[in-house]
Amino acid sequence: MTTTDRISWIATKYGGYTGHVGTLEPWLFQIWRCGDCSGEWSLMASLPGQPAGDHFSGDETGELKQRAEDMLSDLAASLGASFPEAEGRWSALRTAVTADRAIYDDEANDHSDMSGDAHRDLAERCWGAVAECDRLLKLMDEMEAGR
Repeated sequence: MTTTDRISWIATKYGGYTGHVGTLEPWLFQIWRCGDCSGEWSLMASLPGQPAGDHFSGDETGELKQRAEDMLSDLAASLGASFPEAEGRWSALRTAVTADRAIYDDEANDHSDMSGDAHRDLAERCWGAVAECDRLLKLMDEMEAGR
């Protein structure tokens, strides 16, 4: 499963994707490769106000996933709702993780220069925490990019 800003995309057995929103069980979006061998992908939405059978085509699934995000935002806006910008979604967490990473990195460097098993063990735990911070930052980057 991959997630764009507000849609969870689940790969299907035929090579396409279904897009799910919130806790709703049925899919609201579907992406599939066109059967005419053109190589294009198609997006169909099951949203209020969307004409039945209407679909959009594109060369890449990423652009269709973004189109689905835009359609969902338009629907929410028509109901008076709004979504925060994706960058703001992660800014507080990114700031905290980046600050923690810097602290662990400093501690690891300080203790790796000291002798003794206790310092070496502490440095290794700090390096592990740095790696975990890096993993979280990478995950946030991927989620923002819609991967």
